[in-house]
Amino acid sequence: MTDTAEAIRQILEQRMHLVGEVSILNADLLRKTQEQSGLRVDLMRCEDGAAAGSDLARDERNRIRDDTARLETEIGECERKRKALEDRISQLDRKLEGL
Repeated sequence: MTDTAEAIRQILEQRMHLVGEVSILNADLLRKTQEQSGLRVDLMRCEDGAAAGSDLARDERNRIRDDTARLETEIGECERKRKALEDRISQLDRKLEGL
């Protein structure tokens, strides 16, 4: 195998690995986004419910808000990681173009 062919093989192998990592992050992002949407529906239910003024409803709203905030942080971290991986994929693509 020539040096160029070996370099291409290595770059493509790295690229495939990174694409797999992006796929895993996308699945995680989808799950977290769906969970966050469900929590928002729960929050609307709590705020619109007949017992909206009760201590139980207030505690539930606070829990939902805390969970939503946690998910927003996790979603942001996933998006940051995905962007970094996509940048690495772009770097590999530029390397391929140069061969």
